[in-house]
Amino acid sequence: IIRKLMNNDNGIFTLDQLKLWTKDANMQIPSVTCRIDDEYFYQNTEVRVSTTKDLYDLIEARLSNASNTENVYFDVQHYGNGLEITDEVVKLITDYEKAHNVDVVVTFNNQDHVGTPVIFQTNAIDMFEYNGVNVVVEVPQTITSEVYGLYELRNFSTITVAGVKNQYNAVLQAVTTINEAGATFTANYAEIYGEIHNEGTAELNATIAQGNIRN
Repeated sequence: IIRKLMNNDNGIFTLDQLKLWTKDANMQIPSVTCRIDDEYFYQNTEVRVSTTKDLYDLIEARLSNASNTENVYFDVQHYGNGLEITDEVVKLITDYEKAHNVDVVVTFNNQDHVGTPVIFQTNAIDMFEYNGVNVVVEVPQTITSEVYGLYELRNFSTITVAGVKNQYNAVLQAVTTINEAGATFTANYAEIYGEIHNEGTAELNATIAQGNIRN
């Protein structure tokens, strides 16, 4: 895909200017030379990863070549036994955001709703975006913004959805939230969407809940 960017007319040609090559001795093989650099190249990065190291290495490589003045987007298709989100991954992203005053937006995609979950080993569930993803929480999480697009959220630790009083600015939306035995789910001045299966401790204070809650 070649795009016209920065009024660079040299980057434009149409497909009808290229002819299909045949074994005709009088016909030359059509060719085109593409020059790519950070100024004129638009990239919407889609990556497939199976391990935390895959994710870290790919994000690091992309950020090291980013323009430093625009937001950076990643569309992550994850597979394997489970993709762990660690302190190192979070620090890589937040350090870049602070250094360049831009956003690094990582979206996890799993529209089949099966297989590999995203496993949080650090408090960062509301740092990412989701599209039909299974999420497992193994360390305490605090949600102070909006988390949408989860298919199944399985909590083995503590989840706190903490909104500001009377503002309801903290949102959690999952088709199903499973609060395992021994786990704690707390919502204060929040909005909760989807069904909650509670086998541990669930406490909803001044919270709007749309969906079934099963103890």
